[in-house]
Amino acid sequence: MAIARFNYAKALVRLGRYGDAALLLGEVRAIEADLFGEEHPDVLNGDLNLAIALASCRQFDEVGLVVDRCLAGMRSATPPWCIS
Repeated sequence: MAIARFNYAKALVRLGRYGDAALLLGEVRAIEADLFGEEHPDVLNGDLNLAIALASCRQFDEVGLVVDRCLAGMRSATPPWCIS
């Protein structure tokens, strides 16, 4: 179900319906976070897609929150020896 919603959200982005896509991407992100955990690569990728859709809607305050959450997840999921 999450995959179908994600693909639909990508189609909405291509159609320029960024607000609708952002809502759907937020739902997909919540589903994936519940299933896989906050640091799963699919969840982090979903955050980046959500940030792009929000930026297209000029919702920059929310973009900052989503990007910060994504970066925090990436830092905690990345082994220390991979970070320079």
